[in-house]
Amino acid sequence: MSSIPLLGGLSAIAAAAALSLMATTELQFQDRALKDQAELLALAVVQDLTTTPTMGGLATQMTQQSLDESLVRSSSALGAALTDLSFVEVTAADGSTVEVRLCRQAKLWSLYWLGNVQPNQAVCARARARQI
Repeated sequence: MSSIPLLGGLSAIAAAAALSLMATTELQFQDRALKDQAELLALAVVQDLTTTPTMGGLATQMTQQSLDESLVRSSSALGAALTDLSFVEVTAADGSTVEVRLCRQAKLWSLYWLGNVQPNQAVCARARARQI
């Protein structure tokens, strides 16, 4: 009896496990990159709100419209593309802390068994910033 089929099966299982691990690592990289983008945008929005002459700093009441305008100005100034994001929200619940939430469709690469488990996976991030 030959051990070639056994070695072939074990090699296939090892290759599938390695590819699954690589895909999981890629999702973690996408998550970290989105978190960095959210933190950068939150800081840029706070800076834009404090330097905009019409706002008068963060001491005045921030409206949702001013937050959205500041997000657009900040993202264009940073060169951050908001077009590939599936969800973008900027809020200031307490009037001084700006919170940015971003979601992006996860990009699963050519592993069909991972893509079929949850085809609508999203990578989301939230960041807060406040002027001190």
